[in-house]
Amino acid sequence: MFALWNDVDERFFFSLDDNGGVKISEEEHDGLMSGQAIGYRIIQGADGVPVLSSDVG
Repeated sequence: MFALWNDVDERFFFSLDDNGGVKISEEEHDGLMSGQAIGYRIIQGADGVPVLSSDVG
């Protein structure tokens, strides 16, 4: 699974194929989707990896 940050939309594009982003595990992706489903935002962490945030933004 790959996660590519898009500055224009300020969100990640996730893909099973290499989309030029950072590689994450399917478990990490599942955790991000679960967090987003209960109100967390997926943001770009300091190292470019997607992380959950409770900040509205």
